[in-house]
Amino acid sequence: MLSLTIMKPIYLARVRPSQRQALLHGVADYADLVGNVFGHKIKGMELAPQPVALDADERDYSLEVITGALDETIPQRIAGYLYCDPFITGQGHPGVGMSPYAGLEVAHILVGKGMAHHALTVGQALVLPAPDLV
Repeated sequence: MLSLTIMKPIYLARVRPSQRQALLHGVADYADLVGNVFGHKIKGMELAPQPVALDADERDYSLEVITGALDETIPQRIAGYLYCDPFITGQGHPGVGMSPYAGLEVAHILVGKGMAHHALTVGQALVLPAPDLV
């Protein structure tokens, strides 16, 4: 097994990317890395669980909440809109009144519509302020 304590940075650059990630996190192999996807712990190359889509009423409510907050600049509030209440209130910040991960689904919808409407590439969309894109 390779060890970061004896490897010089030049040698680390020559290790395949997945093995480099494992070494940087102190595990023997990429398959031993544990990640967090939608609140579920996955290991190595396991498939992540599929997110559950919002029902129509929840999606419409979340769209309304996020559309009204497109000018938000406070990082904790932006995180609240993306990840929603259980995660934000657990860190001591005020919630925004949305279900877990609802903001990610709504952001996907809004950005996709904006990109299609303005015929933008991802690179072009990334540099636009949210109100201009949506």
